Amino acid sequence: MHFFFVFKKKNHYEKVSPHLISNTSDLLKSSSQCSFMSCSQTFSELIPSTSFDMHTPKPTQNDVIFPNLSTLPGGYSMHPIQSPLLRHGPNDINRTVRQAFIGKFIVVIFESEKNHSDILLAIMRFMGDHAMSRGQTDVDCLYYLLKHMNKNRALIDEIMCQIIKQLTDNKSAKQDSMQLGWKLLAIVLNYFIPSENLRPYFIKYLNDNIIQNEKLVQLCLNHYEQTLKYGGRKNMPSKVEIDLLAASGRHGGKRQIFLLPGGVPLTLKTTPSTVIADCLNLACEQLHMSNSLEYDEYSIFIISTSENPSRLLNPSEYLFDILSECVESKMTDYYLIIKRMLWFNIPMTFDNNDNSEMFIDFMYHQLVPELFEGTMIAIKDNHISDDLMRQLALMAALYYRASNKIGLPSMREVKHLLPATVLKSKNIRPQVWTTTVHEELYSSVEAMTIMEAKLKFLTVIQTSSLFGVTFFPAQSVDDASIRSPCIIGISKNGILFLDTDTRETLFSIPYNDVVSIRRRQNAIDVKYGSLNQPRHIQCQVDRAQDLVALAGRYLSFIGRSLASALERKTDSQQFHRPGSTSCNDPISTIL
Repeated sequence: MHFFFVFKKKNHYEKVSPHLISNTSDLLKSSSQCSFMSCSQTFSELIPSTSFDMHTPKPTQNDVIFPNLSTLPGGYSMHPIQSPLLRHGPNDINRTVRQAFIGKFIVVIFESEKNHSDILLAIMRFMGDHAMSRGQTDVDCLYYLLKHMNKNRALIDEIMCQIIKQLTDNKSAKQDSMQLGWKLLAIVLNYFIPSENLRPYFIKYLNDNIIQNEKLVQLCLNHYEQTLKYGGRKNMPSKVEIDLLAASGRHGGKRQIFLLPGGVPLTLKTTPSTVIADCLNLACEQLHMSNSLEYDEYSIFIISTSENPSRLLNPSEYLFDILSECVESKMTDYYLIIKRMLWFNIPMTFDNNDNSEMFIDFMYHQLVPELFEGTMIAIKDNHISDDLMRQLALMAALYYRASNKIGLPSMREVKHLLPATVLKSKNIRPQVWTTTVHEELYSSVEAMTIMEAKLKFLTVIQTSSLFGVTFFPAQSVDDASIRSPCIIGISKNGILFLDTDTRETLFSIPYNDVVSIRRRQNAIDVKYGSLNQPRHIQCQVDRAQDLVALAGRYLSFIGRSLASALERKTDSQQFHRPGSTSCNDPISTIL
């Protein structure tokens, strides 16, 4: 909505630009007219003085009309006000709002031609300036407030203004009134932010008051920025969550348990504004990862022990929204699992110290099952070379030592220390495997500590030819040169088509050659080669959606890495590119 203020002076009009904002100390006070007269505009512009006529275009249904200040009391109120600070235009005739503000308790009444109902909303007695009704708690009022802000978005600006009004020149006899008011605003900002018209004034008010209430105002700003970035919570908070917010002071934190591979719990402090990307950053910091570039390579899954399928969580999803969905669906047997999904920054680097132990355990327990499945072991011509045999025997010995086993493994135990695909090979007898594993234990492994054995295991496994590849079984591929069924591998280098038994590479498509990847139910269409005359492959894959999503993440990661490298290069050359320069986003090839 566009508007401007007109100041009457000596029979002519002088326009006052709404962009001239300098001070909000007189916000919502009746004395704020002085600042208007000096053209020092504030948040009070939204409730103009009687010295001004406000001219606007003809109101639309969604317009908000700001009433004359003479109809409203200024600043903090201890008595009811009979009309809203903001009212909607005349086109919104089916629903109007009138309210009485009792201390911090707003009564909002919707009058409709079809029905007449009274709905209590709470900016409330939260600040402690008015006694609660019988059986009423701050939790009840806060829940009611958020519930109806969600149902009627037209109330968001109104309630924001009411809260700020009560914070302005607060004369409450309650010592914690101001603290509770800022706390209320911080909670609300987890879910809603003001409209675009109100935002510049709202933010300036917060910045003008940050010195007096630094921690709480900064918390409000943080919540505002988070909601602006991610769109705010999608689901209404449960009573349990509101109780947590009210009981946890200004922090409103909850300790949430995540599981790492191997079932190791990792506890992170989260808030209602925490998104999955924040959880991953907190987890990586707590795991003391030495390479911050790896943070984006991790993901969080929600897994249930019941029939509910596992789901990869989007980095922009709010954690508390996910938890509330679990409560609503009565899913109690769920776990939040952190795993590494991308293998772009490899080989991995580790610091052999106490701070790195949890990260080493994390990677070790994720990779051990993949070794035993044999997915990353390529066997050429169904023959295991001497070098590969030694490598597998060493990893078997390291796993045995990391399991804190005593003595030497028997032939039966050695069978369980080797990948499943290796056991199918007949060119090496079980006795030879057992002898080779014993030799590795005797030579160096037996003297290692458990952590040293795990660290060495991770160092060795990274030398495998298919390390860092995620595998998807494909039932069929419509290319005669590729045997079906086969395995499709997704890695940082591109798309691989592998033999099901030997993991030999049958065909590969580098990302540079990919034109597009499209998912069609349980199939994927890959176009590659020339843009003008691309070649085409269609594959039947059960997890087609996961495959396309993973390839898209690699392409996005590659695009960000290239952009970052280009920035570093141009910075070192002290070269400044024009602002109009654009780069192609590789993720656009995933449709």
